Amino acid sequence: EHVDLYGESGEIPVDLDVELRERPPRAIELALYHVVAEALGNAAAHSQASEVVVRVEADDGAVPFQMGLDGRRGVVNLHVVVADDGVRLWAARSGSGDPLVLCHGGPGLWDQFEDVARMLGDLATVVRWDQRGCGRSQGSAGPWTTERFVADLDAVRRHFGLERIRLLGHSWGAQLALSYALAHPERVSALVYVAGTG
Repeated sequence: EHVDLYGESGEIPVDLDVELRERPPRAIELALYHVVAEALGNAAAHSQASEVVVRVEADDGAVPFQMGLDGRRGVVNLHVVVADDGVRLWAARSGSGDPLVLCHGGPGLWDQFEDVARMLGDLATVVRWDQRGCGRSQGSAGPWTTERFVADLDAVRRHFGLERIRLLGHSWGAQLALSYALAHPERVSALVYVAGTG
């Protein structure tokens, strides 16, 4: 069986043909998601596209597994956020409701909140992102300061047109979320601090 993955952003035509073998459905889903995210994320990083939509179709016309991040089968929404210094940051939006922005741990790790976003999809519009120099986001020469990451988080907020956000951060991400709330209290409606480092 083959699954064709089509990327649509108006600027990045992508056509991948992935052969599926006998593996657990979750393993297939994760493998395909990372293939798509890497391929389209790399392409988007070198274009002016700000959003990429991936549609998954099987040869028989059926979608063989749940891959959507927004609650729809076969759809993944990826975004490219441009920071104030031009660095391009990977982000994804899913679900519906009041906005909740998730900040992953590190520094140096990448977004690991896909399952959390899926669970919260009926309760909130969930925004996930890879911090500067992590995962699918570009790096920079520095300086690597808390203020720099706070500015990047604000770029994520602006990109999605969010006036006020709820923040959930884990480990270093909790410290980042707290630092953002202290710097911009008028832009934060709630803060969830999970196993913070500070």
